[in-house]
Amino acid sequence: RWLAAVETYIPSVEIVDPESVSARRGSITTSSHVEYRVVTTTRTEVSAPDAKIIVGEHTNIYVAKGTRSVSRRYRDFLWLHNTLTKRYVGMCIPSIPLKRRRLSSSLTLFNELKSSKKAFISERMTLLQLFLEGVLENKYLRTDAAVDEFLRVQDRDEFETIKASYDNEEKKSCTSQQMWTSNIKFNMSRWSRQTGGGQTEGDRSATEMSLQIDRLLVAMQKLLKAAQKMSQKLEAESDKHHDSVVQISKWIQTEEKCTKSDCNEFVIAQSERVVKELKSLQNVKSQDQTRRKERSSEFDSNVHIRLKYAELELRSIQ
Repeated sequence: RWLAAVETYIPSVEIVDPESVSARRGSITTSSHVEYRVVTTTRTEVSAPDAKIIVGEHTNIYVAKGTRSVSRRYRDFLWLHNTLTKRYVGMCIPSIPLKRRRLSSSLTLFNELKSSKKAFISERMTLLQLFLEGVLENKYLRTDAAVDEFLRVQDRDEFETIKASYDNEEKKSCTSQQMWTSNIKFNMSRWSRQTGGGQTEGDRSATEMSLQIDRLLVAMQKLLKAAQKMSQKLEAESDKHHDSVVQISKWIQTEEKCTKSDCNEFVIAQSERVVKELKSLQNVKSQDQTRRKERSSEFDSNVHIRLKYAELELRSIQ
């Protein structure tokens, strides 16, 4: 009954609007961090009986149809990942990107960031998005109390208090966690059964999985290298079109000088027509350059970064 009821609750999530927030002590800026807006949408109304089966009595999960948003920073995502890892022993929790660098304390808005930091934040947003998508695809995780409060509680102080309360695991136990524990206990006898080679069924499965992951990692490394080369080629192609646009601009300037009588003893009549045609060509080239740049960016976000996340997932399972 619980599994059937959970199928009726399938929210979607999107991470948008990164903003660098500075912490200040008096007139001195002490540190800064990036906050993201996490938007969750539930497109179907969950019936009252199903909601009761899903959440039990230990949490007040948001099951109504609609959209809600909260502001979260990287350490909140890390807290959620670590909490789920503790609560669901034996489950491969979706991976989270590692913390790598601190942003300059003088930064304020995403549009003001340097291109390198923009690229870093955009990549992290995609990786965090994939983490949350993985959580919400899992029947047990998407109805967990910690996930509910991560996606629902807007007040920062209230959310920090909630995070601290998860030190008491018994107090925060919920239906989905209990269902996962029951599932583990049910399968324990099968996993501990001896096979012909003297190994347990669990050990045999783990060995086979380890070998398969090793093969997948080798293939993933090759895919990542190929994707990186493709990304570099797309960028180089965009740069070439930029260079041609610059050269056309110089040509236009030269032709325009030929149309001015105060600069030339003899005005070339065809120059005005040439300038018009060149400007038309420049416009086409500029649009083509924009499309190629967008294609390069889209390739990075939709293919390259997702391949990197897949490798992160495999290494986590390993």
